Amino acid sequence: MSAARPFLAAFLTWICPGLGHALVGRRGKALYFFSLVVGLFVVGMAFADFRNVSFSRHPYFSIAYVFAGGPTAVALLTTGSLAVVTDMNPDLGCLLTAVAGLLNVLVMIDAYTIAEDAADRDAPKAAETRAEAA
Repeated sequence: MSAARPFLAAFLTWICPGLGHALVGRRGKALYFFSLVVGLFVVGMAFADFRNVSFSRHPYFSIAYVFAGGPTAVALLTTGSLAVVTDMNPDLGCLLTAVAGLLNVLVMIDAYTIAEDAADRDAPKAAETRAEAA
């Protein structure tokens, strides 16, 4: 596995939680983390009537939203133009959605670490194969 592979696993996890784990073959973890992060993100949005992902209305929470890149982009595209009629419970909704973004940071670190360990395990095998071929 190349040195760029751990970064790719972390980047894919930023795009879609769990995708980096799927890349390194951890499909169970991928499904678990996808369900956890995206589920928490959607529950947070539901508490705020699907109007909490807004950089202008909630600039400080938005810092945490950015760490869940794909879900945040989807939320901005689908709900960004909705007018705020009433904020049902914006504080709890913003908090849960922000926690999902911050949780995704840990998922990215886990995907990076797993990919890095796989690269370290595969490095001696690749060197041995190259030596035998020469």
